Amino acid sequence: MDFVEGEHYPREYTFPPGQTVTLEAVPAPGYRFAGWSGDVAGDNPSASLVMSCAKSVTANFAPATFALTLEATPAEGGVVTAEPARQHHQYTSGETVTLRATPAPGYRFDHWEGGLSGEENPAAVTMYTDLAASAHFTGIFQWWWVAAGIGAAAVMVPAYVMVFRKSLSPGRRRT
Repeated sequence: MDFVEGEHYPREYTFPPGQTVTLEAVPAPGYRFAGWSGDVAGDNPSASLVMSCAKSVTANFAPATFALTLEATPAEGGVVTAEPARQHHQYTSGETVTLRATPAPGYRFDHWEGGLSGEENPAAVTMYTDLAASAHFTGIFQWWWVAAGIGAAAVMVPAYVMVFRKSLSPGRRRT
Protein backbone atom coordinates (compact mmCIF):
# COMPACT_ATOMS: atom_id res chain seq x y z
CA MET A 1 0.00 0.00 0.00
CA ASP A 2 1.43 3.36 -0.99
CA PHE A 3 0.70 6.55 0.87
CA VAL A 4 0.70 9.64 -1.27
CA GLU A 5 1.83 12.99 0.06
CA GLY A 6 -1.05 15.42 0.23
CA GLU A 7 -3.69 12.75 0.84
CA HIS A 8 -5.56 12.81 4.13
CA TYR A 9 -5.07 10.24 6.83
CA PRO A 10 -6.29 8.27 8.67
CA ARG A 11 -7.49 5.98 5.95
CA GLU A 12 -9.27 2.67 6.12
CA TYR A 13 -8.30 -0.36 4.05
CA THR A 14 -9.93 -3.75 3.87
CA PHE A 15 -7.83 -6.94 3.80
CA PRO A 16 -8.95 -10.57 3.86
CA PRO A 17 -8.31 -12.52 7.08
CA GLY A 18 -4.83 -14.10 7.21
CA GLN A 19 -3.24 -11.63 4.75
CA THR A 20 0.14 -10.21 5.74
CA VAL A 21 0.31 -6.44 5.37
CA THR A 22 3.68 -4.72 5.12
CA LEU A 23 3.96 -1.12 6.29
CA GLU A 24 6.78 1.33 5.49
CA ALA A 25 7.00 4.69 7.25
CA VAL A 26 8.69 7.30 5.01
CA PRO A 27 9.22 10.72 6.60
CA ALA A 28 8.73 13.94 4.66
CA PRO A 29 11.79 16.21 4.32
CA GLY A 30 12.65 17.80 7.66
CA TYR A 31 11.04 14.99 9.66
CA ARG A 32 12.11 11.64 11.08
CA PHE A 33 10.20 8.48 11.86
CA ALA A 34 9.57 8.38 15.64
CA GLY A 35 7.95 4.93 15.94
CA TRP A 36 4.69 3.01 15.58
CA SER A 37 1.73 3.02 17.92
CA GLY A 38 -1.45 1.00 18.05
CA ASP A 39 -1.37 -2.62 16.84
CA VAL A 40 2.28 -2.29 15.73
CA ALA A 41 5.06 -1.22 18.11
CA GLY A 42 8.70 -0.39 17.68
CA ASP A 43 10.91 2.10 15.90
CA ASN A 44 11.81 0.16 12.75
CA PRO A 45 10.23 2.02 9.81
CA SER A 46 9.32 -1.33 8.18
CA ALA A 47 6.69 -3.45 9.89
CA SER A 48 4.42 -6.36 9.03
CA LEU A 49 1.22 -7.63 10.59
CA VAL A 50 -1.19 -10.46 9.86
CA MET A 51 -4.82 -9.43 9.54
CA SER A 52 -7.03 -11.44 11.89
CA CYS A 53 -9.42 -8.66 12.92
CA ALA A 54 -9.76 -4.88 12.62
CA LYS A 55 -6.41 -3.22 13.40
CA SER A 56 -5.33 0.35 13.97
CA VAL A 57 -1.76 1.49 13.29
CA THR A 58 -0.25 4.97 13.51
CA ALA A 59 3.13 5.99 12.10
CA ASN A 60 4.48 8.78 14.32
CA PHE A 61 6.83 11.46 12.97
CA ALA A 62 8.79 14.23 14.65
CA PRO A 63 10.85 17.12 13.33
CA ALA A 64 14.36 16.01 12.38
CA THR A 65 17.06 17.27 14.73
CA PHE A 66 20.69 17.93 13.93
CA ALA A 67 23.75 18.24 16.15
CA LEU A 68 25.79 21.43 16.28
CA THR A 69 29.39 20.95 17.44
CA LEU A 70 31.31 24.07 18.47
CA GLU A 71 35.06 24.45 19.02
CA ALA A 72 37.46 27.28 19.88
CA THR A 73 41.00 27.07 18.43
CA PRO A 74 43.13 27.39 20.46
CA ALA A 75 40.90 26.40 23.37
CA GLU A 76 42.28 29.18 25.57
CA GLY A 77 41.62 31.75 22.80
CA GLY A 78 37.96 32.25 23.65
CA VAL A 79 34.51 30.70 23.74
CA VAL A 80 31.86 29.97 21.12
CA THR A 81 28.17 30.24 21.99
CA ALA A 82 24.99 29.45 20.09
CA GLU A 83 21.67 31.30 20.31
CA PRO A 84 19.16 29.96 20.91
CA ALA A 85 20.92 27.65 23.33
CA ARG A 86 19.71 24.05 23.19
CA GLN A 87 20.46 21.06 25.38
CA HIS A 88 23.13 18.92 23.68
CA HIS A 89 23.19 21.49 20.83
CA GLN A 90 20.31 19.73 19.01
CA TYR A 91 18.38 21.88 16.52
CA THR A 92 15.36 21.15 14.31
CA SER A 93 15.56 21.12 10.54
CA GLY A 94 15.47 24.64 9.11
CA GLU A 95 16.15 26.34 12.44
CA THR A 96 18.46 29.38 12.28
CA VAL A 97 21.20 29.52 14.91
CA THR A 98 23.44 32.52 15.64
CA LEU A 99 27.04 31.67 16.54
CA ARG A 100 29.14 34.15 18.50
CA ALA A 101 32.91 33.91 19.05
CA THR A 102 34.01 35.81 22.16
CA PRO A 103 37.80 36.17 22.51
CA ALA A 104 39.61 35.74 25.81
CA PRO A 105 41.86 38.58 27.06
CA GLY A 106 44.93 38.80 24.83
CA TYR A 107 43.18 37.21 21.83
CA ARG A 108 41.02 38.36 18.93
CA PHE A 109 38.59 36.44 16.71
CA ASP A 110 40.15 35.69 13.30
CA HIS A 111 37.85 33.41 11.25
CA TRP A 112 35.47 30.43 11.14
CA GLU A 113 36.24 26.96 9.75
CA GLY A 114 34.26 23.77 9.26
CA GLY A 115 30.58 24.06 8.41
CA LEU A 116 30.90 27.85 8.56
CA SER A 117 33.51 30.03 6.88
CA GLY A 118 34.46 33.68 6.79
CA GLU A 119 35.16 36.40 9.32
CA GLU A 120 31.62 37.54 10.17
CA ASN A 121 30.99 37.50 13.92
CA PRO A 122 28.32 36.82 15.00
CA ALA A 123 27.33 34.54 12.11
CA ALA A 124 24.05 32.73 11.38
CA VAL A 125 23.65 29.14 10.16
CA THR A 126 20.50 27.24 9.16
CA MET A 127 20.43 23.64 10.32
CA TYR A 128 19.72 21.05 7.60
CA THR A 129 22.35 18.53 8.66
CA ASP A 130 24.82 17.93 11.50
CA LEU A 131 27.26 20.83 11.57
CA ALA A 132 30.67 21.43 13.17
CA ALA A 133 32.06 24.99 13.37
CA SER A 134 35.42 26.11 14.72
CA ALA A 135 36.19 29.69 15.75
CA HIS A 136 39.86 30.52 15.28
CA PHE A 137 41.47 33.07 17.58
CA THR A 138 44.89 34.73 17.31
CA GLY A 139 47.00 36.29 20.04
CA ILE A 140 47.27 40.06 20.34
CA PHE A 141 50.79 41.40 20.92
CA GLN A 142 51.06 44.60 22.90
CA TRP A 143 53.90 47.11 22.68
CA TRP A 144 55.04 48.96 25.78
CA TRP A 145 57.23 52.08 25.77
CA VAL A 146 59.24 52.72 28.89
CA ALA A 147 61.52 55.69 29.60
CA ALA A 148 64.80 54.47 31.08
CA GLY A 149 66.81 57.51 32.18
CA ILE A 150 67.80 60.74 30.50
CA GLY A 151 68.25 60.38 26.77
CA ALA A 152 67.37 56.69 26.68
CA ALA A 153 64.22 54.78 25.90
CA ALA A 154 63.36 51.11 25.93
CA VAL A 155 60.85 49.27 23.77
CA MET A 156 59.50 46.07 25.30
CA VAL A 157 57.80 43.40 23.24
CA PRO A 158 56.87 39.99 24.61
CA ALA A 159 60.10 38.24 25.66
CA TYR A 160 62.33 41.02 24.24
CA VAL A 161 63.63 44.33 25.59
CA MET A 162 65.49 46.66 23.26
CA VAL A 163 67.24 49.79 24.54
CA PHE A 164 67.86 52.84 22.33
CA ARG A 165 70.17 55.66 23.44
CA LYS A 166 69.91 59.13 22.10
CA SER A 167 73.24 60.23 20.70
CA LEU A 168 74.66 63.49 21.97
CA SER A 169 75.61 66.32 19.64
CA PRO A 170 79.37 66.98 19.41
CA GLY A 171 80.52 69.37 22.06
CA ARG A 172 77.66 68.61 24.45
CA ARG A 173 78.29 66.94 27.74
CA ARG A 174 76.05 64.87 29.91
CA THR A 175 75.44 66.33 33.30
